[in-house]
Amino acid sequence: MFFLPIMGILNQPYINNTLGDRSSFRAAGLYLINHEDKFGIIGDEYLLILKQDNMKALYKYRNKDKKDYKNEQQELVREMENIIYQNLQVFQYLIQNETAVY
Repeated sequence: MFFLPIMGILNQPYINNTLGDRSSFRAAGLYLINHEDKFGIIGDEYLLILKQDNMKALYKYRNKDKKDYKNEQQELVREMENIIYQNLQVFQYLIQNETAVY
């Protein structure tokens, strides 16, 4: 779902055919990821993982903390989850209207 364009890293002009402006995600410190049946979003301190069976987990990945913080950080979970779902809706729209480049 997400990749960091090499041209952006090199500060060279390029055409962005991905979902949204990735520089704004970098500025916000957010990165979207996916693998098989899981979606995730990485922030400055936390990693939220959503599975297709509606399971979710929130980890403090920077210090390798394996404790699930979803109950203590419910508002953060909702915010991060919304960003994932908003991006998935845009991607679904693009696919349905045959405008997605992937």
